[in-house]
Amino acid sequence: MERLNTVINEGRKFYYKLLADNENLLTKEIALVAGEKVSGLLPFSIITKESGVELRYEISALAKFDEYIKNICEENIFLNIINQIIDTLFNTSQNNLLIGKIIFDIRQVLINVYSSKIYFIYIPIDNYNAGYSFPDFLLTVLNQSGLDKNSEFSINYINYINMRKDKINLIELKNHIQTLEPKVGAVKIDNNRIETMSNYISRTDNSNNVGQNSVPIDLTNITTIGMSNTRKLN
Repeated sequence: MERLNTVINEGRKFYYKLLADNENLLTKEIALVAGEKVSGLLPFSIITKESGVELRYEISALAKFDEYIKNICEENIFLNIINQIIDTLFNTSQNNLLIGKIIFDIRQVLINVYSSKIYFIYIPIDNYNAGYSFPDFLLTVLNQSGLDKNSEFSINYINYINMRKDKINLIELKNHIQTLEPKVGAVKIDNNRIETMSNYISRTDNSNNVGQNSVPIDLTNITTIGMSNTRKLN
């Protein structure tokens, strides 16, 4: 499983990944993610140093999601968060990016506390898999939240995910969430819990299994780049 390191440079904080010699960056994926074309994926810079090539994700203005979720005690706010996560995965698939390249480690997920926007780290490397389970991530989000884990809501949510851990379909998950709380929408949160908006999707795919109504992903004819296409750190 991928775990990024942290560096502070001129007062700015970054997650970074140092590329191995056999790891090649994908030009198309760089353009989409670094160019902020996919909502919910954290943009990055490509840095060359004597030690090699780094991907740097600035996190200076962001908070850790695992700390934020501890304060979520309302079911409708929790569902808004899950809906936002599903939307990010849908947008990822729609742009022909691979969900398996997202780091679903709750300790490395970020959030803008002023907009409640959640950001995931995507690694644009050829033949790469971050090694995380999306269903396990969904369970972790609930387990680390402030919700009552013995409530009917939590038990329903946990049972639904556990029954589909081998192959989860995001459209079905979205529909099931709507049955748990039919009035999910914009919620104004006091005491540093900022407004959260719910967005809805119509199609999806899974990181390892393409299920019914899923979006096919075709990465053929995508070229790779190496150190010659990177910029140096000032």
